[in-house]
Amino acid sequence: GVFGALFIFSQSFTVGIIGVALFAVALVSGQNLASLIVDAVGLGPRGRQPVSVVRIASSTIGIVAVGIAVSGRVGEDSLSVPAVALCVVAGIGVAIQQAINGRLTTISREPMAAAWANFAVGSLILTLALLMITATG
Repeated sequence: GVFGALFIFSQSFTVGIIGVALFAVALVSGQNLASLIVDAVGLGPRGRQPVSVVRIASSTIGIVAVGIAVSGRVGEDSLSVPAVALCVVAGIGVAIQQAINGRLTTISREPMAAAWANFAVGSLILTLALLMITATG
């Protein structure tokens, strides 16, 4: 889907700048944060899910991990705050996409429906992005 395309783009764009480890930590932190919100508003297939103290603490630990991972590189030219932010945003998108996929699978009772919808939309978005990048040089 759209958020899967964002994930692929952010991975391709940022890993060379910030490295795989920081990419993964930032992505998971965004995913953790958004997962709490996605569950609280009921976007997933099971509807609203309670947000517990343990889940909030776990998410907070993940977010603090980004801070710790970044702290050793503050002041270095290799630290790109926009690249880290893009990874966090991609993680947020992944959490939303997972909830939508789960809902689509529950409604259709066919997991391949979500897979094909993601493939089609994600491929279209990535193709359009490639065409725009190629056209603008």
